[in-house]
Amino acid sequence: MRRSSRTLKATVLTAIIGLSMVFAVLPTASAKSGGLTFNAIVQVVPDTSNLNTPIPPGGGAVSVPITIRYRVDVPGVFSTLPPLIKNYIVYGSMIVPPQKIHLSVDKPDWADVTISNPDVYPDIVENEYSEIQTTISINVYKDAPARPYTLTIRAESQQLGRVPAASGEAQFKIIPDFIPLITATTDEPTKEVGPLTTVTFPIKITNNGNKESIVRVIDVTVPDGWSSPIPTPTQIVIPQGGTGTLTISVTTPAGFGWVPGQVGTVNVRFLIQKSPPTQTTEITEANYYTLALQLRSSGSGIIGLGIGIVAIIVIIIVLFTILLKKKAGKQQ
Repeated sequence: MRRSSRTLKATVLTAIIGLSMVFAVLPTASAKSGGLTFNAIVQVVPDTSNLNTPIPPGGGAVSVPITIRYRVDVPGVFSTLPPLIKNYIVYGSMIVPPQKIHLSVDKPDWADVTISNPDVYPDIVENEYSEIQTTISINVYKDAPARPYTLTIRAESQQLGRVPAASGEAQFKIIPDFIPLITATTDEPTKEVGPLTTVTFPIKITNNGNKESIVRVIDVTVPDGWSSPIPTPTQIVIPQGGTGTLTISVTTPAGFGWVPGQVGTVNVRFLIQKSPPTQTTEITEANYYTLALQLRSSGSGIIGLGIGIVAIIVIIIVLFTILLKKKAGKQQ
C-alpha cells in the first residue's frame, strides 16, 4: 500500500516538474494566439536531372523524382517528460498521430502533369528531417510551344495539436522541344514554258511548328543546262502559325520547249530553325523540307519553227514566181 502511494506521488511529482519545465521554456517556443506551439518545416526537393534536355512534344512522359522533407522542432527539455505527457502537450494526443502532407502543382494547358502520390505520410522524427519520396510525370502535348515554363510544386502539412500547419515549395523549368514543321505551296506548281523562258514561283510558307521559325532556302536543284539562282532574300522569319513568301525563278535552256511532253523538275530545299537560333541547336533531317516544282514544254518552239519554215517556203515560191514572170516577159 505504501509502495503504491509512493509510486503515485512520484508520478504526480514528475508531472508537476514536467509542467513546470514546460512553462519555463515557453519563451523559447513560438507563441501563437497566446498559446504554446512548436515549429514545423516542410521542404520540397526535386531531382531535375531528367530535364537537362528539352522534352519532346508527344514523346511520352518524363519523370521527376520528388523528395519531401519534414521536421518538427521540440525543445530538448520535453524529452524528460513521460512520452504520453509529452505527446499530449505537443501533438494533442497520447500517441504521435500520422502527418499528412498534400502536394499540388500548377501546370500549363499544353502539358499533363500528374503526381503519383499527392498525399504522403512521412514519419515524425523530432528535431531532425524525415524524408519520403513521390514522383511527378510530365507529358508535353504535340502543340506545346517551345518556350520555358516554370512549374511550382507545393507541399502543405496539416496541424497536429500545437504543431502548426507548414508549407514548402520548389520551382523548376520545363522546356518543350522545338518542332520544325512547315508547309510550302504555290498556286501553279506546274507551268508550261518554251525555250529560254524565265518563270517565277511565289512560294507561300506556313509555320505549323511550335515556335517562331527561320525558313531558309539552302538549295535549288534543276536539270542540266537550266539555271535558278538562290532567291534574295534567302530566308524569312515566320511567327508561330504565320505565313511568309519566298520567290524562286527558273530559266529554261535553248534546247527545252521545242517538243511537247518535255518535263523538267525543280526541287527547292528549305532549312527550318527556331528563332532566334542557338549554337547548341541540333540539325536533323526533320529540319529540312523539299518542295517539287515542274516545268512542261508548251511545244511553242516547234510550232514557231513550223510557221517560220512555211513562211520561208511561201516567200521562196513568190520570188520564184516573180522571176519566172520576168523571164517570160523578156522572151516575148
